[in-house]
Amino acid sequence: MVCIAVITGFGVASLSAQEVNRNAQPTAKNKLAVGVGAVNFLYFQVNSLDNKQLSSSSFFAGITTNETLPLHYIKYENQLGRHHTLGLNYASAGFVVGGVLRDSVFLNELGIETQTTLDVTYRTRSYNVRYNYIFNPDGAVVTYLGLGVGIRGNSLSAKANDPSFGQLIKLPGFNVISYPTLGFETTLGFQSNITENLGWYAEIGLAKSVFQGGVFIRF
Repeated sequence: MVCIAVITGFGVASLSAQEVNRNAQPTAKNKLAVGVGAVNFLYFQVNSLDNKQLSSSSFFAGITTNETLPLHYIKYENQLGRHHTLGLNYASAGFVVGGVLRDSVFLNELGIETQTTLDVTYRTRSYNVRYNYIFNPDGAVVTYLGLGVGIRGNSLSAKANDPSFGQLIKLPGFNVISYPTLGFETTLGFQSNITENLGWYAEIGLAKSVFQGGVFIRF
C-alpha cells in the first residue's frame, strides 16, 4: 500500500509540474521576427502594366519591364511588461519599371538610329520605433495593437541606353525623392507559439503592405 501511495504521489506531482510548465510564460524578454508582406497598392499598379494600353501622350511608347522587389520585414521587440513591448521595425519594398520612350531616338556608337530606353528603379525602406499593447498575454493566440513612427528612406534611380540622356537624369533635383521622409505604421496583430521559443505572427493594417506574416524567435 505504501508503494502504491508513493507511486501515486510521484505521478500527481509529475502531472502538476507538466501543467505548470505548460501554462508558464516564456522567460525570454527579446524577440526577433522576419516576415513577408502581401497586398501593396503600388505593386498592383506596377503589375497592371502587363496589360495596360498606353495612350499617345504617355511617357513610354511601350513597357518592357515591370517587376516588384521582395517586400519583407525584420522586427525586434523587448518585453517591457505583460501588456507592453517596445522595439524596432525594418521594412523594404520597391519596383522596377522600364520601357521605350516615345518620340525619342539617338545615334548609337555605330551611327545607327536607336530608340531610347529607360529603366526606373524605386526603393523604399522604413525604420520605425514601435510600441505594442498586448490585449491577452495569457491567450493561446495573443492579440496586440501596434503603433510605429520613424524614418522612411526613398530612392529613385534611372538607367538609359542613351549616354546623353543618362547624363540628363543625373542632374541635381532629379533624385529629390531620395530624401528621407516621416514614416508611420499601425497594425492589429496575432501571434502564437510553435515551440517554447519559436512562433508565428500575422498582422493587418497600415504598413508597407496591408497583410504581413512570418516567424519569430525568443532569446
